[in-house]
Order: sequence, then C-alpha cells, then structure tokens
Amino acid sequence: MGKLNSFVIVFSQTQNIYYPGQTLQGHVTVDLNDTMKMRGIRLRFEGKAKVEWTEGSGDNEKDYSAKEKYFKDDILLDGRGADMPVTETNSKTVGCLCCESGPINANFTIDRQGYVPGEAIILKAEIDNMSDGQIESSSVTLTMETTFRVKHKTKHKQTKVAKLKHGSILMGEHDYWNGDKLVIPPLPPSYLACCSIIDVKYILMLTVRPPGLTFDLNIHLPVIIGTIPLQSVFDSHPAIMHPAAYRETSSSFPTPSAYPPGETLPTDTFSSGAGYASPVNPPQRSALPPPSYAECVFGKVNIAEEGDTKYVKGDTEYAPAYTYYNWGHKPSALPV
Repeated sequence: MGKLNSFVIVFSQTQNIYYPGQTLQGHVTVDLNDTMKMRGIRLRFEGKAKVEWTEGSGDNEKDYSAKEKYFKDDILLDGRGADMPVTETNSKTVGCLCCESGPINANFTIDRQGYVPGEAIILKAEIDNMSDGQIESSSVTLTMETTFRVKHKTKHKQTKVAKLKHGSILMGEHDYWNGDKLVIPPLPPSYLACCSIIDVKYILMLTVRPPGLTFDLNIHLPVIIGTIPLQSVFDSHPAIMHPAAYRETSSSFPTPSAYPPGETLPTDTFSSGAGYASPVNPPQRSALPPPSYAECVFGKVNIAEEGDTKYVKGDTEYAPAYTYYNWGHKPSALPV
C-alpha cells in the first residue's frame, strides 16, 4: 500500500436514509506511515443511476444500457484552496533598456482562500519602490469572472465588486498593507454547482501603478466564495446579526445548503400535512442562528421576457438575494 495505511470515511449517523435538508456529518481518517505530498483532500457527493442488460445469445447478443447523473458536488476538506495562506510575488523594472531604473518589488498575501459574503479578507502586502520615480498608487480589487456557455460559443465577463486603495510611494520608500480589510458584499458563490451554462470565479488583484507610461504591476490571487464559513472562522465570531449595510430580503427560511455546520431544517417543517414523515431521530439543531440574506450588490435587473405584452402585470425588477454574514465589518467601497 506504500505510504497510505488507511483512508476511511465514517458517518456520525447510523441510519442509511436521510430526508431532504438533513445535514450529513462524519469524519475522514487518513493514516500515513511516512510523509506524503498532496494538493488536498476532497470529498465527492455523487448521485447517479445506471441500467444495463443483455438480450439474445451468440451472434445475436445485444447489450442495452443507459445512465443518468443527478448531482455531483466536491468539498475541499484540506489543502490549498480553503484554509491555507497564499502568497505571490512580482517585480517590474521601470524604463527602457538604455535608461533602466531600479525595480519595483511587491509581495501579496492572504490568510486563506475560502470566504463567505460579509467576511473581511485580511490583506498583507509589501511594496518596495527602488525606481527613480514616484509610484502613483496601489490598490486591491475583488473581481468576479463570469463565463456564459451556449452551444458552440462562450462569453467571458469581468465585474469589479470591491476595492481598497493606498496612496503614492516616494522613490526609495516602502508601503505596507498590514491587515487592511476588504469586506465581501452579497455575491453568488463560486462555481455554481449543478449549473452547466454559467461559471463564476473570483480573483483578488494587487495593482501597483508605476511612474511614467510603464504598465501596471499586478499580482493575482484566486479566492473561493461559499455559503458556509469554515468551522474555525465560525468559532471565532459572535452570533450572527442581520445585515446593516445591505437591504435584507423578506425571506425568513434559508435553503439547506446555506445552513452553518450542524444546522438542519426545523423539525416542525416535517408534518403529514406537508407530505413528509418526521424522522425517527432528527438531528439536534445548533445554537448558532442561520445567516441572513441580502440583495445582490449589483442591484435589480429587468426580468421581462421576450414576447411579454402590456397585459403581463407585476414587478419585472428583480434582484437575487445571497447568504450574508454580518460580523460587524464596514463594507468596502465599490469600484468606480
């Protein structure tokens, strides 16, 4: 077996049947007999069906088969991409070959890659201006990269959603981002599981604007925006309050995927009148309250459909609402 002694998944519940919205809990044990390099440990949930049979015999034998996939979700349990620090560096020389000045050096660090709306990304950066001129400014921008797919065609769109900025840096001087907080506004989660025509990713970019006509120095760090905070983050924050900076929606019942670890649907939801039977041993609800919901930072759009006539009534302005954890952070400025 090499370095791996055992790789075991054990569920906390003993039953094999789960009702919709119930939290599936357990633990994964990885036992090694020596150091092993790995990029991470992922847990995959997959629902699918397959049928197959054979008819006839000999030369007349024929196979029949079909399959369907109902869901496929991956969760990163450990490794880069969720709770590990990420650091990148870059440098740029200002000027041309005949009159080059000293370099501009920068490094950029975030404490992890996994966040939820309402959390603050703690920014750390160091910029050394060894050039012969004054750096105009430095800034950090959170950008949403959206990919739209149709048959035989793909479209990409970049939208800036939050930004922080520092001032100029004199020749020979340094500037430090020492824990600046960029707060994530209400946004859709990364990747959009179960959606094959829209993909969403987020990039955090440090931009340094050198003197003269030189191109900007950029450092990109990918971040993952989800709906449930990391357990270590949850434990370090007080109880969740309603969002103050963004307009809360009237929805009072969150979807199962947005519940924090340990949360489940309220047991009074399951009644014979609703067509469900109460579970024999319903899991205990966590003392932590569910998240609030806030209108998307991009605001409302017109959802009127082509072919609608004047007889179609109702409000055609709509804005989706997303999970938002208000832990007291002042929202970052929207990019101009």
